[in-house]
Amino acid sequence: MSAISKLQLKAVQALWHVHAKRTLGVDPNDRQARLKWLSVATGRTIASSKDLSFAEAREVIDALKKSLGQVDKPRPRDRQFARALGMEGRRGNDDNAAMLVDERSLKIIDEYRQRLMWPELELQAWLAGKNSPLRGAHAIRTVGDARRVQYGMKGLLKAKGLWRKSAPAIKRERV
Repeated sequence: MSAISKLQLKAVQALWHVHAKRTLGVDPNDRQARLKWLSVATGRTIASSKDLSFAEAREVIDALKKSLGQVDKPRPRDRQFARALGMEGRRGNDDNAAMLVDERSLKIIDEYRQRLMWPELELQAWLAGKNSPLRGAHAIRTVGDARRVQYGMKGLLKAKGLWRKSAPAIKRERV
């Protein structure tokens, strides 16, 4: 269990200062009130803010932000997950764990289908056909499957002169 980082400690103290004034109506400099609140929030006795673990500090920061009505951006994926997502479906990838297809990948495929002016049945027929990027499978189940279908559809879009780099209908969000 890793300790609270310096940035987290600053964030906890800064958010506590605002939370104490606005929500609780207590003196933000009252150390005992802060430690009592942290103890309740974490479910264990906290003698110092530095006693918080990294994960506990994250939860405390999220709770303080929520109480103040601050909207937090979704946290980026961790490095291993991002690498696994990028390597999924590539040749030479020795990782046996398949990642299930995500909503974002399916939205991109649907947007490509709409650009090709295909009804859903035509996409299904293409996926089941002999030129399918899925090599005999009829359903998109993994991120690798989705990536193969996206690249196949990208080739078709380029051949028809319908390819453009970014799809304005799809907002790329950090997950």
